[in-house]
Amino acid sequence: AAQSHAVKPVVISITVKKGRPVGGIKRPKVKKGRVVRFVVRTDAGKELHLHGYDIEKTPRIGKTTVLQVTAKIPGRFELELHSPDALLADLTVQP
Repeated sequence: AAQSHAVKPVVISITVKKGRPVGGIKRPKVKKGRVVRFVVRTDAGKELHLHGYDIEKTPRIGKTTVLQVTAKIPGRFELELHSPDALLADLTVQP
């Protein structure tokens, strides 16, 4: 059987209720080059924003919103919900 060399994305599921992440802020660590897929389900908010990568997405309230990024920049990056403002995840990309 042929081996698949496609690396599966790192999936980070976040549920937001009343403007706050259920179970607290996620703190995933990934190696540089990995694909990170944030799967966010929220009951509030006007924007999801991944700092450093400057990716913004408008969440669909009550539905799943997917924000995907290839972790090319090492460092720490915050995924925030805006209006209301809440920190959802603190992503660490290791070199």
